[in-house]
Amino acid sequence: MEPKHIDVQFVKSFLDSFESVFNGMFQCKVSKAALNLSRENEKDSDVIVLTGISGEYRTGMIAYSMSTMTAERMIRHFYSGEILVESDSVVWDGLGELVNIISGNTLSTLWEKDVDLRITTPSIVSGDSFKLHFMSQSTITATMLSPFGAIDIDFAIKRC
Repeated sequence: MEPKHIDVQFVKSFLDSFESVFNGMFQCKVSKAALNLSRENEKDSDVIVLTGISGEYRTGMIAYSMSTMTAERMIRHFYSGEILVESDSVVWDGLGELVNIISGNTLSTLWEKDVDLRITTPSIVSGDSFKLHFMSQSTITATMLSPFGAIDIDFAIKRC
């Protein structure tokens, strides 16, 4: 797949929403450490949150990859220290909610530009013995640095 098939407008809208949510909810700045086009099609991480994209001549998925420590730090802050993050389900629920908020903000921005998209409910994969493969799809990876740790966001979105 050639880079021209990747929807850069969508990627920019999503990264803007990601930064806005972190600024508003976490009262912290995030910075883009890197933005790379990859044909590697393989992701290896402790925790990956996946969400699918469809509609308006676009299809694909977004994967948020991070270490378990980064996920736990974010969710502890997300819940303002009110709950213990000893349970995996608390971390997974919090990560799912965070991705839903980012996705919802992105959809609102794109709907204002008359772009009709649907985003699936997030799914979370974790462990140290799996790899995610983006089949026959180039990806744009944005490495975002936050006070909680690095988060890679892989965009495997293409125009149909």
